[in-house]
Formats: sequence, structure tokens, C-alpha cells
Amino acid sequence: MKRTPLLDKAAVLLVCLTLAIAVLYPQSFFSPDQLLGNKWLDPLAAMVVPLVLAGFAYLKTRRRDFKPGVVDALVLTFAAYLLAQNVTGPGALVSVKYVVLGVGIYYLTTLLTAREAKLRQILLYGIVILTLLTCLYGLVEYALQDNIIFASLISQSVPQPLNGVHRIGSTLAHPVPFGVFLLQVIPFSALLLMTSRRFWKRFLAILSISLAVVALFLSYSKGSWIAGGVMAVGALLLTLRSPSRRALLSAAVVVAILLAVFGVFWTTAVHEVDYRSSLSVDGREAAWRGAIVGIEQHPFGVGLFQGSTEAKKHMDPFWRAVAGPQVAVDNYYLVLPLEAGILGFFIWIVMMFLIFREGIGVARVRGPSRPWALMALAGIAAICLNAFTVDAFLLWPNFLIFWMTAGLLHGISWEKSGERGRK
Repeated sequence: MKRTPLLDKAAVLLVCLTLAIAVLYPQSFFSPDQLLGNKWLDPLAAMVVPLVLAGFAYLKTRRRDFKPGVVDALVLTFAAYLLAQNVTGPGALVSVKYVVLGVGIYYLTTLLTAREAKLRQILLYGIVILTLLTCLYGLVEYALQDNIIFASLISQSVPQPLNGVHRIGSTLAHPVPFGVFLLQVIPFSALLLMTSRRFWKRFLAILSISLAVVALFLSYSKGSWIAGGVMAVGALLLTLRSPSRRALLSAAVVVAILLAVFGVFWTTAVHEVDYRSSLSVDGREAAWRGAIVGIEQHPFGVGLFQGSTEAKKHMDPFWRAVAGPQVAVDNYYLVLPLEAGILGFFIWIVMMFLIFREGIGVARVRGPSRPWALMALAGIAAICLNAFTVDAFLLWPNFLIFWMTAGLLHGISWEKSGERGRK
């Protein structure tokens, strides 16, 4: 097969650019016309056409590397189901963008990963740089106690507490999705530390992990704290089984930073959690009850991105008033059956099971790809855990990072199948 290094580079840069736009522009909370003055010209919508064209061109060039299997059948079935279900209705345009960008990122990343290790390394650097940028801005935001870039827009879309500390949301403009984002990307910084031999790369990885841990704490997102705690226990178990001094060093650094952060901010954290816990838990419970009633009344779904509106109809009037104009169900395992119906939820569950099974299968194989598979699984596990307390898969940066991570796993499995075929 004729090599096309220029096309490879263009494809990987397109993936990085799409992720950067999704992370640096708070698409999930602001309507497009608030920044650009036209609902047809939001930044992510502008990426749909080049992503589709690049995807078809890349797939045509790399068609001999395409190894479709059961996972592909489920991914494409789920995408086709969402498109068919939302072909009409108020969420039609955003649903098309959601599905096309997700599937496009997934297959571009799969093909890039199966191509050669250098291409996936570029993706790794892109994610680590985005982690550093968002964490640095988040710490500046916390120091100023104000999100200076998006302050006016946040006030229109996100209710601000009357008292309590300022929770950092960085460029995602809200602490909850920012917490989900951090949990997804921390494993990539750990991967850079595990796979790099040069000092500056290891230093960059440790700096990224350290800032991300601090930023995660200052998001004051309890759901992210819980998911992060589960991930930390898993990382500790893996570290204890690893003979690598580098892994032990990174674990020691993170533990030291955590202890320092807890020591400095413990009193503030206790006060903030006490202040918000009752309101947060009771509000979520009210939204979950509304979503359950909506599922019972609409077993075939109400359409993508329409779940919050439907859940609000069935909420207690008091909590409906407290929630204001925007209601977040804050549980994707209720949002998906409400929006996509019982059938869509079943397809998604089976698809996720197969993605995890594929990832575990490639993680068991010794070799240079094993750390990639382990960290990719950690990132997917993080968003799945957070999905119990936030509509994680509906938030643009986290949704796209999920599909990129799943594409990494899928590409590694294609790579391994090619190796087995050559033996």
C-alpha cells in the first residue's frame, strides 16, 4: 500500500484541532449565537464538513487496514439509530453534529492508531498540552475568583451561588464537566510519564498530573472526587504490582501533592461540601424522579438533547423553580433511556460492554501498546463512573474525548490482529 505521510499528519492534526475547539470553547453551555452571532457558525459545526471529507479520504486510502468487527457493528448501529430517531424535531441539527463528529473522531483515531505509534504519540502530546492549558487557566481563575473570559456568558447560563467558594470551571465554564474532563485526561499524562525516557517529557507529565490533581480538587465536584478516588485506588494497585521506579515516583509525587492540597484547603472544602450537599443531592433526586416518569411515559424516547426539558415537566414545582430555566438530570443512565428510548439504551449498554471487553483483551497482551490500553481503559472508566452524577456523555469535550479514547483501544486491537495475522 502506498504510504501517505502528509495525509496521516493532516488527519492527526484535524483530530487534535477538533478536540482543542471542543475543550477551549464551552459549547455545552452556550448557544452559538452568543459568541459568533449565527447559530449555523459555531466552531464545532464548522468542523463537520472537513472531518467528513477527511474521514472518507483517509478511509479510502487506508481501506486495506480496515478490520470491521462486532464493535464496529454496534457503534454504527447506535449512530444510525440516533440519526434515524432525531431526523426530525428540535434537536435534529445538533444531533447530526453530535453523531458525525463522534463517529468521525472515533474512526480517524482508530486508523491513526493502527497506522504507527508516532501518530498516536502526537495525539498524546495534544491531550497533555490541553490539560496544562486548562489547568493553568483554572488556577488563575481560582486566584481571581472569577472566570474572566466567560464571566458574562456564564451569568446567563449557569446559576451562581450566593455564597461559598468559587469553583473553577476553566475553559469548560462549569466545574462539573471540568471535573469529568480532568479525570479523562489525567491517565494520558500518566501514560506520557510511563512511556517517555527524556527528562523534559517526564517533567511535563508530572507537572500536568500535579496541576490536574489540584484543579480537580478545586472544582469541588463531589462526583468527580468519588470517581477520582476509585481511579486512585486502581492506580495504586497497578503501581504496587509494577517493578518500575518511574511508576513509584509518579505515585509518590501525586500523593504528596494531594496531602498538601488537602492540608491547605481542607477547612474550605469541608465548609463548601456542607453548604452544597443537601441542595445538590435533593436537586438531583428531584430531577431523577422526573426523568423516571418521563421514561415511563415515553418508552421510545423524546429525542436527543430533549431529556432535560421532559424531566423538568415532571419535577416537583419547588425544585422546578429552584432549577431555573435549565435543568440537568445529572445521570446519563437515566438521560439516555429518556432521550433514546429503551432500545437505544440497550444498544448503548451492549456497545460499551464490547468496548470494555476489547480494551481488556488488548491490555492483557504484553508489549509497548499495553500501557496505552490500560490508560485508555482508565479514561473510559472515569467518564462511565461520572455518568452516574452528571450527563457526561452529552458534554462536548468529554463526549469527543471518550470517542477518541475508544478509537485508541480499537486501533490497538486492529494493530494486534494484524500482528497475529503476520505470524
